[in-house]
Amino acid sequence: MAGYVEDRWFKKGPPDPDDPKKRPTRIQTDLYKKCKQYRVCGIPGVRKRSFERKGDAEAWKVKVQSDLMRGEFVDHRDGNVTLQEYITQEYWPTKTGAPGTLQTIETRINSRIVPFLGAQRLNAIKVPQLRKYLADMDERYGPSSIIESWGTLSSILQAAVDDERIPRNPCLAKTVRPPSKPERKARAWGRERVMAVREELDDRFKVMVDLGVGACLRQGEVLGLSID
Repeated sequence: MAGYVEDRWFKKGPPDPDDPKKRPTRIQTDLYKKCKQYRVCGIPGVRKRSFERKGDAEAWKVKVQSDLMRGEFVDHRDGNVTLQEYITQEYWPTKTGAPGTLQTIETRINSRIVPFLGAQRLNAIKVPQLRKYLADMDERYGPSSIIESWGTLSSILQAAVDDERIPRNPCLAKTVRPPSKPERKARAWGRERVMAVREELDDRFKVMVDLGVGACLRQGEVLGLSID
């Protein structure tokens, strides 16, 4: 696959007359020590990237070539925008849904996501940042609010993956999870409430309350009970 590592500090000069193998000399360029020395070039569709060490440049070139072969390459520099900028400029303008739902999501984003992570760059939001986010949220909100906010954040970051801004959604990591939603225990109605409901029903439906409360029948069982 195309691609090579360019030395920006030195270029090849004429052969060394004292070298038996006549290897070319190295001549300093105008960029000597003014930039990173090694730059990966010549990979179609991939912007050039510079490194301090040649080994790092070679390793990045091989990784990019491998990712391109699998169709998985994402340039991390595309994620060099803040989360708030991405939401404002790309995510929210294309968001669709019922007006009421959109208003709820927008309020959640502005109150529970942007104040905590909005200034972070997309490519800098990793598991450690998400752990801190959950800890900060835990000091202010209950489990239900945190779970809702986490779901919205995950949707935003997944959109960034689909937009090829970042390579993966950090919310899907196995080591970071929102709190579990507390189990809601069913509570039986008191006698006064049962009788109040029964009193307001049409006479032909009052027997349904009697069967449900007195015989512990579920709605389907009450409706399916024959006269016999």
